[in-house]
Formats: sequence, C-alpha cells, structure tokens
Amino acid sequence: MRWYAVLAVLLCFALAAPAGLAGELGEEERSEIEAVVKQNLEATEEEDLDGVLETLHPDSASHDDEAFVEEMEYIFENYDLEYELEILNVHGDSEEARVEYSQVTTSEDKEDFQDNQTKGIHLLVPYDDQWKILATEVRDVQPVYD
Repeated sequence: MRWYAVLAVLLCFALAAPAGLAGELGEEERSEIEAVVKQNLEATEEEDLDGVLETLHPDSASHDDEAFVEEMEYIFENYDLEYELEILNVHGDSEEARVEYSQVTTSEDKEDFQDNQTKGIHLLVPYDDQWKILATEVRDVQPVYD
C-alpha cells in the first residue's frame, strides 16, 4: 500500500517538471535553440547587425566588442554573401545547449573572397526566458571550389 503513495508522489514530480530539467532537451527547447541559430545566420545574410546582436547573450565576447562590430560592418559593406546552414546535432540541458553545425558561405560578386565550409559549435544559454548564443567555437574551415 505504501508503494502506491511513493509512486503517486513520483508521478506528480515527473508531470510537474519542465522538459529538459532532468538533463535532456525537450523538443520545444530544441526547436527554440535551432531557431536562434537560424535567426543569427538570417540576420547576417540580411546584413542586419542589430538582428545579429539580438541573438547574442550579453556576456558573449562579441556582444559589446567594437572589433566584432567593425568586422561585421566591413563584411556587410564589402561582400554580398550567401549562407547555407546544416544543424548537425543539438544536445544539452535546460542550463546550456551545444549546437554542432556546418555552414557553407559563398560570394558570387567578389573574386577576393574564398567560398568556404565552416564546422563548429555554438554554445547557447538561457537569458530572459530566451536562448542566446554565448560563444562559438570554429572547429574547421575548408575552402569550397566550384
């Protein structure tokens, strides 16, 4: 009889816990995380610096970095780049998530830009009830030839 009470209490905790609390990301969190990464790249492709910064966590090294802003402005002014993103894996928990990605960057109008494929990992953490990119680790960059 006592095990019924224990089972009932455990069931209540399981139903009340938000997705991802026990370690694994829920599908909704996974979708939100992927959306932030896609939003970041869409803002980059649209040359929307404010949109890019919106996806970054305030503690990100790039968020208030003047050199990052100048680099993005230089790229926007000098290149018309197109991006293809493939999200390879999303894993983590409710405290942090890692997104492994592959990104192909191409330019049709500049001969001085080398088309490339970048593989890396975005680290995202929650901030004000939204996932934000805290850091990006580029693991590999390879030239892409026509």
